[in-house]
Amino acid sequence: MGTDKPNILYLVTCSLTAATGFLISGYSFGYYNGLTGILHKQYVNYDKDRISDSDLFNSVVSGMLPFGAIFGSLAAGEITKRGRRITFMITSVILVVGTVLTLIFNMYALIFGRFIMGFAIGIYFSVCPLYISEISPPSMSGILGSLNQMNFVSGLFFSFALIYILPLPDDPEAKTTRLWRITCGIPIIFGIIQFCLFFFVFRYDTPVFYKLKGNMTNYGKITSLLTSNDKVQNDPENNVELSETKRKINSGSDKDHKDDSEEKENNIYQDHQSEENDGGDEESKEQQQESPKASAKEVNDSQNNLKDQKTQSEKNESEKNDSVDAKPVKREWTPHYKKAFIICCLLSFFHQATGVNAITFFSTEIFKDGDEGNTAEKRARLGTLLLGVSALIGTAIAVFLFKIFSRKFFFHASGFVILGSHFLSGIFSLIDFDIGIIIMTMAYIMVFNGGMGPAMWIYSSDVLDNFGTSVVALINMVFTCLFATFANLMFEHLTAPGMYFGLAFVQVLCSLFIWKFVRETKGKTKEECEKLYCDE
Repeated sequence: MGTDKPNILYLVTCSLTAATGFLISGYSFGYYNGLTGILHKQYVNYDKDRISDSDLFNSVVSGMLPFGAIFGSLAAGEITKRGRRITFMITSVILVVGTVLTLIFNMYALIFGRFIMGFAIGIYFSVCPLYISEISPPSMSGILGSLNQMNFVSGLFFSFALIYILPLPDDPEAKTTRLWRITCGIPIIFGIIQFCLFFFVFRYDTPVFYKLKGNMTNYGKITSLLTSNDKVQNDPENNVELSETKRKINSGSDKDHKDDSEEKENNIYQDHQSEENDGGDEESKEQQQESPKASAKEVNDSQNNLKDQKTQSEKNESEKNDSVDAKPVKREWTPHYKKAFIICCLLSFFHQATGVNAITFFSTEIFKDGDEGNTAEKRARLGTLLLGVSALIGTAIAVFLFKIFSRKFFFHASGFVILGSHFLSGIFSLIDFDIGIIIMTMAYIMVFNGGMGPAMWIYSSDVLDNFGTSVVALINMVFTCLFATFANLMFEHLTAPGMYFGLAFVQVLCSLFIWKFVRETKGKTKEECEKLYCDE
């Protein structure tokens, strides 16, 4: 994009379309939180096949989403090398298929549908940060990259808000209502919208992808779209084609004019010769007339052959430029890339080791604090909704701050607050100060979603290629799956104080790691980020 002014409208709308994948992910992670007290009761009421223990049933259904995302992350590297745009369209179709299955009132369809949805989410976690990073100029990479987290928490908040359309678990209609199909079916709308936008509106891939594939024609077109200059007037490919067309037209007109002049001169010459050699034999006259015609024919044949050769050469060159091969879009496995890769993988681990998804999946159960009944359910729903509000506030603030502060600032600042909130939550749990735990949890969620949450994805997409980002997403999903499946058991066996103090200790290690190894990427070009860990 050089020194051209960014086309902010196109960049923002295109990035929001890509970040819809995180919106879908956030919603899909959160909506089952409100069904934990309803769906199992309906399976019991209608004597459907089920896991008898409700806690285990909910853990399996909740954990199936991140479990499927593990496999989606594994497949993401292979799919994204075919194109980021086509990956979004394929993934939206997969998502819709999985969501439709969850609408069937059958445990096996529900579990398999959640697995397929998770598969799509695993791909989204790889391709969304990569796509936005590759279309963003250095001056806007932080702001646009934070849209992923903004959309994630927006989807999460939306799912928490929709809990209020469902009856309370102790209400009689909780055993028969089909309103759960609304909450389960919302991702279909998001998936269709994203597919249509990429199919009809945003019809080009990223400049990085086209450059790596050698498709310089589309590289020029998307680069022109990403700047604020007029598309038609400043598209170099259009200008070249227009100039070439004009040149050919003018060349053709000059050639026709030249041929007409030569033909007239030949005719005058023939007439003059005919008058001087009046009475000559007929054979000589025919030879004189046919000779210039034969020469003109040979010249025309020669010119046509040259034109055919030129056309074929241009065609071959065009095919060479427009070809998209099947080779992986993967950087060379150099020592400095290995270092960047390992650092981003560890960041992904620390990202999940804050315990964010334990709260995302089980906030309703956490806020019930072992109590039963509609009163406890109302308290839990309100607490869960407030968590969504906290996440939205934190992310909204971060969108503006990413332009001002460095990536490492967000890592260190959020890490310090997360450490403090976990430590204080551990103390409050020892003295049974529930309000203090709720306040610290809200502070933690706000800071995580305004700091480490988006910063990790932005940083990974800054320094890694599609293969690296897919592995980072894979690690993230593995630990998400573990927390989604075992978080309630960990709280039970380690006790709440032990869990909070353990998370605080892990955060100390995370802060030391970032201080020692992570290098700044803010304001750097993609080429500079690729060489960030090169010590030569």
